[in-house]
Amino acid sequence: MAGLGDTSERRRHPAKDRPTDDGATADAYECTMYVTGSTATSNATIEHFRHFCEDRWANRYVLEVVDLHDDPAAAAERGVFVTPTLLVEIEGKTRKLVGDFGNATAVAQELGLSSAKP
Repeated sequence: MAGLGDTSERRRHPAKDRPTDDGATADAYECTMYVTGSTATSNATIEHFRHFCEDRWANRYVLEVVDLHDDPAAAAERGVFVTPTLLVEIEGKTRKLVGDFGNATAVAQELGLSSAKP
């Protein structure tokens, strides 16, 4: 598993504006995860949420990971006081979650989604 320093792998996971099966462009869920350093915990948290996204949203999400060691001002800008913190834009609202995101049912509930996969 690559560390956070590998920006091609960790920083931005674009899925927005990918064509759907019918050729249209699907809206993407905008997700930003704030972590502190390239630790086993940070990496596991990123992987848990990435797995959730792939399971639920396939190619309809963008995950940006912000390491607060590299960009400490980013936390203050978005009101992030603990890590890991996840901000997800859903239907014009920002949802904030804190944790390791290993329980997909709990993540879905906190995001206001049905616990059943679409």
